[in-house]
Amino acid sequence: MIQGVAARMRRSILTGVFAAVGVLAVIGIAPAQDAGSLASRLERVERDLQVLQRQLYRDQAGGGGEALSPDASASLFVRIGQMEEQMRDLTGQIEDLSYKIDQNKERMERMQADIDFRLQPLEKSAPPGAAAAEPPPPAAAGTAPKPAPAPAQLGRTAPSQPLPPPPAQSAEDAYRAARSLLLKADYAAAEVAFKDFLKAHGDSEFAGNAQYWLGETYYVRGQFEQAAIAFADGYKKFRKGSKAPDSLFKLGFSMRKLNQSDKACAAFDQLLKEYPGASKAVLDLARKTRTELKCR
Repeated sequence: MIQGVAARMRRSILTGVFAAVGVLAVIGIAPAQDAGSLASRLERVERDLQVLQRQLYRDQAGGGGEALSPDASASLFVRIGQMEEQMRDLTGQIEDLSYKIDQNKERMERMQADIDFRLQPLEKSAPPGAAAAEPPPPAAAGTAPKPAPAPAQLGRTAPSQPLPPPPAQSAEDAYRAARSLLLKADYAAAEVAFKDFLKAHGDSEFAGNAQYWLGETYYVRGQFEQAAIAFADGYKKFRKGSKAPDSLFKLGFSMRKLNQSDKACAAFDQLLKEYPGASKAVLDLARKTRTELKCR
């Protein structure tokens, strides 16, 4: 009898243990698979980026083949910027998943150690005097059993508690969500998402990039006046940000599209003067476009 009780206890504990370990195993495997998928995507984006960069540099160097128009070069540059941003996003996601995998491994190791500790007493015989669990004694004569709780009346439900508000989205998560809409070419939704981001996280480290990509949502749809305003704001508000040179660059192209060559030239001149350390692709294309516009 005693050994039967111990055996049942052991089976009960092992059943719960294996279920918990199985859940953790699934949790651990899924991030690992996701990390592998993200790594494959990152490799593809990197290969495509190298192809686009070679194409742009050949055009700027005057290599063989038909030269790209300024608009085509600008579009190619935008695509390169988007792919570079996507690479940074994918790299961050891979790092997050790797951290989660490490955490799950540590949890599983701790759980296994706890399991071993709890099962050790069951490996030995149960102490003398132990007996199977007995049913509760019958109620004393004359004592009325406690009434069961009354069932809920039909047609009535318990008053529902108000749901707690959803947790506030972090600046990084909100930025990535907006960027994902842009990468899917859902420009109208991306415009709204970037505007909401700037209202909620206008002082975050991602604000300058968000302002630039907001301008892109207008530019790719041919809304050059709104694009010019967004790019100008990106330059004025975030002059020390990594996207400030790109904002001036696209401000120049937006003004060119609006047939305001003098303002386009001013934007390119400011870019060359204030950001001589900007990327070679940006500076070379700005100089090339200045020549075509016959800027003074």
